Amino acid sequence: MNYKGAQVIKKLVGGDWLGTEKKNGVDSFQMKGNFCMIMTSNSRLRVHLDGDVKAREKRMAIARYEAL
Repeated sequence: MNYKGAQVIKKLVGGDWLGTEKKNGVDSFQMKGNFCMIMTSNSRLRVHLDGDVKAREKRMAIARYEAL
């Protein structure tokens, strides 16, 4: 999550308030980023916790699927 664009994902799933605008309109409104996200990978991902284990436990569940 240290790459370009990751901050947008963090805002959408982290409860931040986001400024939005309506399509084909000039009105804007605030939206809370409380969406869920599923991320998949073909290889095992490494998670760097930086000492904040409780924050990871609140926000992330890892499901491992292995080929038989």
